[in-house]
Amino acid sequence: MHRRHWLRKIQVPVIWAIAVLFAAGVIWWSVATFMSSGGKARPNSTNANIKIEDTVAYLTKAGSPLDDERYWITYTEFSGDVQDSLNSLKKQGIVLDPYFGDSQRPSEIDYRYSILMNLVDQKILSYYALNKGIYPTNEELNAKVDEIVNQYASDEQYKLQIEQLYGSIDAFRELVEKYVANDLLRAKIIQDVFPNIDNDVKQYFDENKDEIKDKYEKVDASHILVDSEASATEIKNMIESGKISFSEAASEFSIDTQSAALGGSLGSFGHGQMVPEFEQAAFSATPGVIVGPVKSEYGYHLIEVATKTTFDTYDELVKSSVYDQVKSDYQNQEFTNW
Repeated sequence: MHRRHWLRKIQVPVIWAIAVLFAAGVIWWSVATFMSSGGKARPNSTNANIKIEDTVAYLTKAGSPLDDERYWITYTEFSGDVQDSLNSLKKQGIVLDPYFGDSQRPSEIDYRYSILMNLVDQKILSYYALNKGIYPTNEELNAKVDEIVNQYASDEQYKLQIEQLYGSIDAFRELVEKYVANDLLRAKIIQDVFPNIDNDVKQYFDENKDEIKDKYEKVDASHILVDSEASATEIKNMIESGKISFSEAASEFSIDTQSAALGGSLGSFGHGQMVPEFEQAAFSATPGVIVGPVKSEYGYHLIEVATKTTFDTYDELVKSSVYDQVKSDYQNQEFTNW
């Protein structure tokens, strides 16, 4: 007899209006989660002698179970994914609490549930793609896998690392194939259910412009901090006359010893990370042009912006380096809401 499983059977409804539901969001797969699991993009072939009452979960339509076993999740499939994932975590030194978790130590029960939900999502995506006739072809899959594997295998250093981590190039290819299959599947579904994605993102931008600017605008800058306006002005004149470079002046004169050691570099930062006077000056600056002296509670700053990503209109956002990230985050947000 089969022992009782702790996980209650889950019935997942699939309705003909699934396209409408997907229009509110698309599942985004984590590479790490997917690769650590045994996930497969195309539904499993039929399982001989498996009855629906022996499954962990299955898809239903109009309240009735789908009789195609490819849309069932068996205990073998589920436990295999769980074990693969737990083994991967163990290799990374991550230990789960059997029952209760926190930010430092996740719960194994929660982790198992997440794996099950990933499997359910995978079945739904496969069902949708197969019924819509948009499943990736073997030719598409092999071409993309070849591109990725050859890119790394052609470099001897990467090839050695791959063989050390995965045992062989073939094992690495199998892992890449699993990820790419789902990635291609996701891309085709996005194209099918979001035919006007750019218009959707534009509306999202128009309705959330300030929030998006605060989150995605970045500046890469350096500064020189001194304790008097006169000193800042004198140093600025020296730099602009060519007597000394900005980085040399930062190393020699800046009282911010941490950035001075880096030639004044502060790296990249966004809104809300610097004092208001400094932030306003940096985000308003023209790259390559020294700004200041700018007074703050710390003293007087000279600021030189190397690069910045800012935008005030949707067209400017589209041309920026962060557009793809904004679009990706929008789709993730819509799926979470759904």
